[in-house]
Order: sequence, then structure tokens, then C-alpha cells
Amino acid sequence: MRERDKAILDSLKKFRVLNRDQIIAMYFDDTKQAITNCNRVMNRLHLQGAVRVEKGSRPFCYFHGDSNMKFNSMKAPHFKMIADMYIRMCEYCKPEVFEVEPKMAIKGSVEPDAYAVWKGTPFFIEVQRSLYTKKVMQTKVNRYLDYFLSGVWKNPQSLSNTFPVVIILTESDYEIESIEGVMFLQAKDIDDLVKKYMS
Repeated sequence: MRERDKAILDSLKKFRVLNRDQIIAMYFDDTKQAITNCNRVMNRLHLQGAVRVEKGSRPFCYFHGDSNMKFNSMKAPHFKMIADMYIRMCEYCKPEVFEVEPKMAIKGSVEPDAYAVWKGTPFFIEVQRSLYTKKVMQTKVNRYLDYFLSGVWKNPQSLSNTFPVVIILTESDYEIESIEGVMFLQAKDIDDLVKKYMS
């Protein structure tokens, strides 16, 4: 199997689902006839049983062959939003680390949509598709505060001794009560985040 094929399959495992345009942005953007090339590769991988294809959407969506996620899963749009965010981050600077829904602690603790090390800084990232009440958002925030205070995040494998900055990508601005040592940044998307905090 070609290296690019392996990389595509790795990305399908990581992101759970990708549409054709996302795969093009990750692996075919620098090629002539990117759509044709991508379609050819994905069709070959499909015929080999390495990927599953959902043809009810345009562009087609692809799942790893080992995935048991249903084509109509309610989580699929969420995973595609995370992939879009990653692609946009890469357009600025490819993250050194990017994990989707990492298992950070015991169930009921923090459950970020992504953990990234980007431009040398560790981040927990929350991609909010829904509008939350202030109380519900503060409950989510409190999980991060409790996780910080627990010290569990400090371990020898950690890439940083600094608690990750928590990015909340949302259309709404929330009033967040935090504590010293934990930083929350709110933005509509990656472009807005860069404009507000990194320019």
C-alpha cells in the first residue's frame, strides 16, 4: 500500500469520517486534477475494502473500513467540523500534535473534542455546535478547572508543564468564571481565533 493511502486511512481512523473535499485538502491539494486523483484513490481503497463510502451525501463521505459508525450518525457532522478546524489550522501552521476526542481522565471529567500542540502551545479545543445556557457552559468549564486542580494532567509524557489553553469555538460569547492558571479563549472559528489572540 502506498504511503499516501496509509496516511489517508490513518486520518479516517483519527477523524472517524471525512468527505472528499476534506481528503483533497489534506492529501491532494498540491496535485493537478485533485478531484479526479482523489476519486480514483478513494474508489480503489473502497474496492479493496479499506474504506466505506456514504454516497447519499455530496461530496461523498468516507469511513475507515474497520469503523462501525453508521452513515447517519448524529456525530458525523461534528467530526467533520473538527476536521475542517484541523485543515484551517494547517493553513496557518500544521499542529505538532492533533488528537481527536483524546481520553484525558476518568469518565465524567474533561472530554475535549481535540487536543493540539500548535505553534508550541498545548490546547484543549471544544467545538460547540449547540447553544448552551450559561449554567451548562459553566458546568463544562468547571470540569476543566477540576482537572487543573487535580494535577492529573502533569505527567512525564506531557509535552508541556503548562496547563493547555482551552479554546471554545462557538457563535456565542459566554461569561466564564475561571481561576488563575486556566485560560479560556472564545472565538467563532480558527480565523477569528488567530485574529483575536495570535495576530
